[in-house]
Amino acid sequence: MMFFDKLKTLCDTNGISMTELTKKLGIASSNVTDWGKGSSPRPKTIKMIADFFGVDIGYFSGTTFTNNGIVGNGNKNNTITVGGAATRQLSELEQELLHIFGKLNTMKKAELLVSAKKLLGE
Repeated sequence: MMFFDKLKTLCDTNGISMTELTKKLGIASSNVTDWGKGSSPRPKTIKMIADFFGVDIGYFSGTTFTNNGIVGNGNKNNTITVGGAATRQLSELEQELLHIFGKLNTMKKAELLVSAKKLLGE
């Protein structure tokens, strides 16, 4: 699920339109159109939106974070659900990356997510 879809879900769940959200956060409403076409918001924008809804920025990447470390999709046995169907064990490299990610502050997490999406061509 892309950023736009997750944002739409948050807005729908909280009874706020995307237009209303952009007004409250002082974001140009044209950004919503761009996000709907697959562009990624700036890290600062991701952080503002995450803070507004009270979610970790990891919500937008599909990974949740716990106080005692990083766990894919919120579980504690180092498994991750891929595409909502197949469950597999996280590799040591993936666990290390998630561990490092969890140590970053919210702004650095957002910057890293944007950089990773650029590497993927998203």
